[in-house]
Amino acid sequence: MSPNKQNRRVIGSSFPNNWSKGARHIENWTGLQTLRDVDMELYTGLQRLTITRSNLHMIQSRVFSKNPYLRYM
Repeated sequence: MSPNKQNRRVIGSSFPNNWSKGARHIENWTGLQTLRDVDMELYTGLQRLTITRSNLHMIQSRVFSKNPYLRYM
């Protein structure tokens, strides 16, 4: 199912500059049920990812293949 872009909100981290590299927060993406590699292809080098207020039920196995340093989700 494609996410409804009107309900999708991706915002950068509010951490200081030295923390914000590689940190993303996704919220109110109510159409998000499956996180696929195409959903994350623009977000390479992530270290922290927060997803809130979504209908996420499944994460595909290769979704973070371009994010080997992801330490927090």
